[in-house]
Amino acid sequence: MNTTETGKIVLSNLKTDEYEHAGEKELQKSLNSNTVVQKLFALISEYGVERITMLQYIASSIEVKPTNLPELDKIKTEICKILDVDKPPRMYIEQNPQINAFALGINNPMVVLNT
Repeated sequence: MNTTETGKIVLSNLKTDEYEHAGEKELQKSLNSNTVVQKLFALISEYGVERITMLQYIASSIEVKPTNLPELDKIKTEICKILDVDKPPRMYIEQNPQINAFALGINNPMVVLNT
């Protein structure tokens, strides 16, 4: 059994069907069966919603990095190891009093946490 430095168990070979919502699975099946829709959705995401949102958070939030938020970066790194994620997503802290967080992105995923 593989563990992190703090002794937490690494979930090796975690498959998305083990935690995906049933509705999300059906949507993914539909997208995968239609290559035109799949390419269109990817283009809209990459050049539309994903790019606009990423630019917004790059410009107005603090990115979690070892140099500016080392404690959060260490937690992010450990979580990625536990979930068996090879490439950790970018993470931003947004100044917002509402308790919230979200993930976005297909090719360049990112996570945003509110303060």
